[in-house]
Amino acid sequence: MLSELSISNETTIKKLESLLTNIQRNISDFEETETSCFEKLNELSDAYCKFPFGPYTEVYYYTLKRPPWGSEFDVQIGSLGRQPDGWIELTQEQKNDFEKNLPYERLITPTLSEAIGELEPLIQEAIDRNSIIENLSNLEEQYIELKKLDERWVYLGKEFIDKYKINSVLTSDLSKASAFGYPYHSRLMAFYDALYHNVRLIRGKIKTSIRVLRRINYNLPFATVKGNGDDKIKSTINIGNLVQGDGNTLTNTSNYVNSGEMNLKIENKAEVEKLLQEFLKNLDVTDELDRYQKDDIAEGVDKIITELNKQPESQDRGLIDYRLKKIWSGVKDALTVSSSIVSIASALGISLS
Repeated sequence: MLSELSISNETTIKKLESLLTNIQRNISDFEETETSCFEKLNELSDAYCKFPFGPYTEVYYYTLKRPPWGSEFDVQIGSLGRQPDGWIELTQEQKNDFEKNLPYERLITPTLSEAIGELEPLIQEAIDRNSIIENLSNLEEQYIELKKLDERWVYLGKEFIDKYKINSVLTSDLSKASAFGYPYHSRLMAFYDALYHNVRLIRGKIKTSIRVLRRINYNLPFATVKGNGDDKIKSTINIGNLVQGDGNTLTNTSNYVNSGEMNLKIENKAEVEKLLQEFLKNLDVTDELDRYQKDDIAEGVDKIITELNKQPESQDRGLIDYRLKKIWSGVKDALTVSSSIVSIASALGISLS
């Protein structure tokens, strides 16, 4: 049964990798527009009259950029019902012209919708299929992480609107006071903030799904029934091209060779697996690294695991060495995780210096 689970997970991983490849180009191109998009929106924000009452909610300086010194919106004149010189209330035509210079969201929304349509059933099927691992030691955390991937699928603009809310400005004319606090540029900023979050959300779900399923498959040969250390899963599982298992222990020494240049000695593969899991667990909870750093580091660990799961003659020892040193460069100053990398390097016979 565990062998079938491993094969099914590998099939899902291949589908996820294909999905990631298909959407990566559109997502990457769109992500590159984020900085320029918010530069334009911030310019519009600087041009706002900062007078969020009544009909003046949509009033901006006519250049749609920060007004020159001395040309600030006169709140007192505005409170008397007059529009100061140089300030205009945007028409729909002017709004349309401005939005032509922003990223065309209709190019990315279909890509995200299609990706969600393919990704959601893949994740839900993986959750159902891997439910058995809740009862296996060292795998319950991976299953929890897998289930969390089905919790949120989209961000909405209204979740970000308060981030760009305009605070009230005091005025002598209290009759002008109203609930207006979300002018045109605030609504645009909230919309695009949500859109860019959705881009990162979907790509992150795909990459995390791949990573978690690889971890599950890597751990299956060493699984024991939770709560009873003597009740081991005595089975042999094929992961990729590597046979693992046989009572959860590998006591032989394996030499992994790449072009006859370097040998990778693993006296106890279970020990290496334990060290990798300890590192990933500490990586998940540390606050010394941000989410994007963690994702890049975890991806590097996955690549190491992928190489270790290959036949000895197919393994790229140089790649393992390179990846581990790259991970080390990113975590050596993070006290909560750096010691794990030192132990992993020692177990693999790799010098980090």
